Amino acid sequence: MEEKKRKYIPRFQEQGVRSLLQMFPAVIIEGAKGTGKSTIGEEIARSAIYLQNPDESRKYLEIAELRPSLLLEGDKPRLIDEWQMAPVLKDAIRYAADRNGGTAGQFILTGSATPRDNSTMHTGTGRFARLVIRPMSLSESGESTNQVSLGGLFNGDTGISGISELGLEDVTRALVRGGWPLAVLNKENDISLRYAENYIREIVEQDASRVDGVERNPAKLYLFMRALARATATSTSMQRIIADTAANQPSISEDSAYSYHNALQRLFIVENLPAWSMKLRSRTTIRTSDVRHFVDPSIAAALLGAGAGDLLMDPETLGFLFESLAIRDLRIYSDCIGAHVSHYRDSNGLESDAIIHFADGRWAAVEVKLGMRWTDEAAENLLKLKSIAVREPEFMMIIVPDGYAYRRDDGVFVVPIGCLCP
Repeated sequence: MEEKKRKYIPRFQEQGVRSLLQMFPAVIIEGAKGTGKSTIGEEIARSAIYLQNPDESRKYLEIAELRPSLLLEGDKPRLIDEWQMAPVLKDAIRYAADRNGGTAGQFILTGSATPRDNSTMHTGTGRFARLVIRPMSLSESGESTNQVSLGGLFNGDTGISGISELGLEDVTRALVRGGWPLAVLNKENDISLRYAENYIREIVEQDASRVDGVERNPAKLYLFMRALARATATSTSMQRIIADTAANQPSISEDSAYSYHNALQRLFIVENLPAWSMKLRSRTTIRTSDVRHFVDPSIAAALLGAGAGDLLMDPETLGFLFESLAIRDLRIYSDCIGAHVSHYRDSNGLESDAIIHFADGRWAAVEVKLGMRWTDEAAENLLKLKSIAVREPEFMMIIVPDGYAYRRDDGVFVVPIGCLCP
């Protein structure tokens, strides 16, 4: 390896990378900066090249332009870190894969930004698999008791039980800290709670302009991100978000707003939750707007200037950010079992914060609530959704911050977020 390995916390998606390498010549590991993509790659690779190495970067980029195949030499699988800095390497890998008959398990590419669409000659269909790495779930950070398995629920495990070791204060602190591996490694140190603040500073001052070469005003981008943070876990329109930025100065133009949003998506910072469309017995109109989320709720908390103590005194804001925390973990756990996460809202006001669904039609409905006092209302909504669906859900679940995991008399599960695992 070119560099010494960092301290490693086992990640669920490591096995996903290994499995894909058995089928494809190359695996592209994508995700926001600081989520542990390179570290996962290092655990699997037998050789590596780091394009962001300040001592070697210029030389590597020159070689990539003149003779990219030289950078592919080394024991396989070979890790190419931050490959988007030299997108031509993807074409070189595709060519090499074709030349050797498509042998699986040759390359691991990691990147924290999506290259421009025209930056490569070929798509690489059939040669490349993609996998997204998100910040760590509470299970990966060692804060979940792992007593309730998402996969187990889909397999008919109805006899759940468990008790979370986290109280509301612990969950709120974990939310503010985020699932960033460096913050998790230092979670006993209060400085870990400031990680997201510095992360945002890098985004607005450097990364958002570097991602596509478009110079962006850091102050306006920061205001835009703050407006997005206030819209966390809602389907607030872009027009309302633009209007929100005009409170203290002229508003951001619509073109600029969409440019900012596109840059944040390409950096994997914004990860909205799409709407799920299912077959209903009624003619209810399904709302198709995305629900807005950052890849980690700590970003929203930092943009709002909210620490754990602030959020505990503001239950409404904490409720939205707790929902975002639950969506983050559900996405990670669902990836592990081959499922996807969406949301449901219809014109009658019926909704489900998360729908976990498989390609074969199986699905489950999830509501996220900040406390037990709202579980009856949440269960009623879930049962209504069950009654209008053509295919019944495999299960219905309410995620809460703390307490016990159990099955209600109406069949709805109540599960603390600190009990969940894949």
